[in-house]
Amino acid sequence: MLGQYRCGSLHAYDFKDYWLIHKDRWNPETHLWEHMVEDAPQWLAAAAVAGVLAGSALIGLLYRGRRNARRQAPV
Repeated sequence: MLGQYRCGSLHAYDFKDYWLIHKDRWNPETHLWEHMVEDAPQWLAAAAVAGVLAGSALIGLLYRGRRNARRQAPV
């Protein structure tokens, strides 16, 4: 893809050999969540997966830190 362009709800993708043009139901500048759910669900799913992975990594780090602190605590 060479680029993408927006004008209100009109969305155009510029590929080397052709253009792909469609009209979004929701303008992302004024209705971001509605746009994510109806017009771009792949981005919403990707954000959810990234959130789960980041949360899992954070929980793993916290758990590992507590476990190491217990091992080093004086008896």
